Amino acid sequence: MKKSYTLVLLLLSFSMGGILAQVPRTMLVEHFTQASCGPCASLNPALHTLLENNPSVAYIKYQVSWPGTDPMNAHNPSHVNVRVNFYDVTGVPSTIFDGNVYKGSPSGFTQAMINNRASVSSPFSLTVSSRLNPSQDSIFVTAIVRKEADTSNTGVYTRIAVLEKHIQFTTPPGSNGERDFYHVMKRMLPHAVGTALPAAMAVGESDTIEVAWKLANVYDIEQLMVTAFIQNNNNNNVYQAAFTEAGMTSADKSLDIPAIHLYPNPAMSQCTLTFPFTEKSTISLLNMMGQNLLTEMPGTACSEYTLNVQNLQPGLYLCKVSEGSQEFITRLLIQAQGL
Repeated sequence: MKKSYTLVLLLLSFSMGGILAQVPRTMLVEHFTQASCGPCASLNPALHTLLENNPSVAYIKYQVSWPGTDPMNAHNPSHVNVRVNFYDVTGVPSTIFDGNVYKGSPSGFTQAMINNRASVSSPFSLTVSSRLNPSQDSIFVTAIVRKEADTSNTGVYTRIAVLEKHIQFTTPPGSNGERDFYHVMKRMLPHAVGTALPAAMAVGESDTIEVAWKLANVYDIEQLMVTAFIQNNNNNNVYQAAFTEAGMTSADKSLDIPAIHLYPNPAMSQCTLTFPFTEKSTISLLNMMGQNLLTEMPGTACSEYTLNVQNLQPGLYLCKVSEGSQEFITRLLIQAQGL
């Protein structure tokens, strides 16, 4: 199985004469298929194997309404249709790579295309995180877009898709014999159109998008994951993508209540945490590889605590508050000073 990570793209931004450098990209494959499509059943396995061998490539499957029965399409036909119309998809299976790099049969999509595209940098970095509420009936998603290099914001949208990483039926749900379906789009947030990038967003600035969805028609909540991507509507170009890990279970309840709030976020030299600290609280700052970079203890009960982060490199970090066996985690983006 494909090994994915709670991602997302940790990309260090650095100053170059006042303009930030472009950053590496996570690529996106969007695949249109159907449970009663004969060619889909014969071509999908090879595409799945190719993507499993490229775990840094984000992957979304849209189950369309033709040529026959597909219960997964019936769960959300309107959002699927928006993406079908966006790309003018007229037949399945059809594979789209990074919006405008490739469109056609999955049999024509190759490792060489992935390798070539990986060398093309992006003017945006993107992170996405997700969590379930304690009753596990709703998902909350946060996406942070950061503009790393000068490019137009016109027609640029951030799109967020909640997926089921693996849906397995005991008997085929359609007529083509397929029983296993991967990275199936369940819902796009806040809707299929996405969220427009702020027109005045400048290099070095970030845009935070927070959305939620009350779960519906989900086969297995432990297979839920989220993929986000930044796309230009004028030419379909996908600038950047990011995705979360599947497997959100009751362990994620600790992310909900109480919550850690950080300000400013992004931060440069210091940030303040608001949290019901006790004398036994421990504050840790980790990089996205899980390495501990800073540990402090308030030493007394308080509601606010300030961290000095001026010696840390620009990038994305995890801020963790530990109290006994409980851990509360949020994300902190540190940007270069003077921006």
